[in-house]
Amino acid sequence: NIGKIYMIIIFILLFLLFKNIKKQLAAILIVLFSVFCFIQVLLPVPYYISNVILCLKLFIPIFMIFVFEGLIKNNKILFQDIIKIFDVISFITPFTIIIPYLFRTGYRTYDGSAGYLGFYFATNEISFVISSCVMYLVTRLDKLAGWKYLFLLVLNISSVLLIGTKSALAVVGACIFLYIFRFIIKKQRGSLKKLFVILAVIIAIIAGFRLFADNLNSVYIRWLYGRQQNPGTSFLFFLTSGRTGRIETAWREFHNGSLTQILFGWGLAGGNYAKPYVEMDYFDLLFSAGWAGLIVILFLYIYCLKSININFWSLIFLSFAFVLIFAGGHVLYAGLGGMMNALLITYLISYSFIKTRTGKTEG
Repeated sequence: NIGKIYMIIIFILLFLLFKNIKKQLAAILIVLFSVFCFIQVLLPVPYYISNVILCLKLFIPIFMIFVFEGLIKNNKILFQDIIKIFDVISFITPFTIIIPYLFRTGYRTYDGSAGYLGFYFATNEISFVISSCVMYLVTRLDKLAGWKYLFLLVLNISSVLLIGTKSALAVVGACIFLYIFRFIIKKQRGSLKKLFVILAVIIAIIAGFRLFADNLNSVYIRWLYGRQQNPGTSFLFFLTSGRTGRIETAWREFHNGSLTQILFGWGLAGGNYAKPYVEMDYFDLLFSAGWAGLIVILFLYIYCLKSININFWSLIFLSFAFVLIFAGGHVLYAGLGGMMNALLITYLISYSFIKTRTGKTEG
């Protein structure tokens, strides 16, 4: 289909841009990808072709990070270019949710009755994208309190209120709290502008709650129903929409399997073929790619982080992304979520590169 063609084109383009990566590193990436695919094909399962397709999805965001890091360090892409990409995404994405809502068309978040996704079908993926936009816009407002980013933040918060996922709402609440916290403890020039931003965002949220009251009420009722259907379960069970309840069964089936399964998993596409599917990326990656696959992928992502200067907002970015990937899933080898995660890390790498060159390391 069109999605797979698009994915293959992106993969080829990234591969052609490997010349911007150090030769030794590029060789390692190619070998790891080739071995990963080879193992997924050799697994004793009938869905090996689907495994390879998901292998492409899994590695495209990783390749994207390394390629963009090379382009940044070679001055072929500037920090302002990454900013423009994020600005465009932060503008287009909420409109593809809000406009369909106004015309009463599009997908629902929960069972076709609560929440609203606009043109998007994958709830967790668009929730991660919008959450990432909110995080990005709050950091931009912390650096530059202007109308442009205030407008974009209000748009994205409105989209979060429409979507109604617990994770996105939590990100909005946490980001606004941290912005206010930074405003209180850190005296900076432009404090009056930041105070105006805080008041404007609070007013916008209150107005959004009133404007989307029916939608939010239906989301609340859906949450309440889910809680009533699972009495005696933990709050973490509720926050993860029951995903933690699937871990024990999947863990048992995975570790009761052969040594091959423990090392290399039951295939990346196993969740589509009756294998337990937790919808928490780190667990799903363990079960589908085994301990060997999980270690390789985590090593590659951790290696990417070495280029990021840790400060207040970068630590918040990475922590929130980790929690969202852990609790909500549909990021590491999902098309939309994976690309957004790669862009998020690329933004932090680019920002760190600029700060290192100019000798500034403030958060």
